[in-house]
Amino acid sequence: MSILKAIDITFGFEHDRLILRKCSFEIGENEFISLVGLSGCGKSTVLKLIAGLYPPQEGRLEYAHGAQLGKIGFMPQQDLLMPWRTVLENAALPMEIQGVNKREAQRRVLELLPIFGLQGYENAYPFELSGGMRQRVSFLRCVLTGHQMLLLDEPFGSLDALTRREMQLWLTETWQKWKQSVLLVTHDLDEALLLSDRIFVMTSPQEGPYYEIKVPFPKPRQPSQVYTKEWLDLKEKMTTFLYKKREIK
Repeated sequence: MSILKAIDITFGFEHDRLILRKCSFEIGENEFISLVGLSGCGKSTVLKLIAGLYPPQEGRLEYAHGAQLGKIGFMPQQDLLMPWRTVLENAALPMEIQGVNKREAQRRVLELLPIFGLQGYENAYPFELSGGMRQRVSFLRCVLTGHQMLLLDEPFGSLDALTRREMQLWLTETWQKWKQSVLLVTHDLDEALLLSDRIFVMTSPQEGPYYEIKVPFPKPRQPSQVYTKEWLDLKEKMTTFLYKKREIK
């Protein structure tokens, strides 16, 4: 079942080229999808359209569960943790905004800290955490919105290579427990292959449906797979889509 359908979406900014022209795609329940593309092609704009921060100029977005502004979890590139709040207080924030009693919100956070590798850090402040741990708090906060769709905008882009790979493996393991639909924006083709059920390749300007690649490897996937011929073949296919656009049949 589809949790989201984008139907003939057209969008652009005033005095600028169109970012999308009659673009359509679907996202299924419990599906992990990555959106890849070159810098400036409008990937983050797509997330903002889905979240309801921008309205489409043409076309429509259909949400299976009535999702709209404030009903989708959005994790931006920066963790945006409040420096004066502890891990416990930062993670509980979305539930407090929704009107959940503060004590109950913090109880629910404490139950989940071990799953997110944060047990024992509930009273730590953001400046006391590593970059990877800060991103775990940010993802926990996103999950605790309670929404069935999560939008992740390059959440690991600022991390070093080793920490990034550690977080990628952690995310795929954690997502298996939650089974929310995820749309991840990334520049990293290996990251997309490691995490995704399907990959949408976005060119600029994007017209019509995205190039779609179904990832055939069973989960959980391992970093050693990046050296296999099948993996490299898919990376080559994505690279060709990105740079040669519609020369692929």
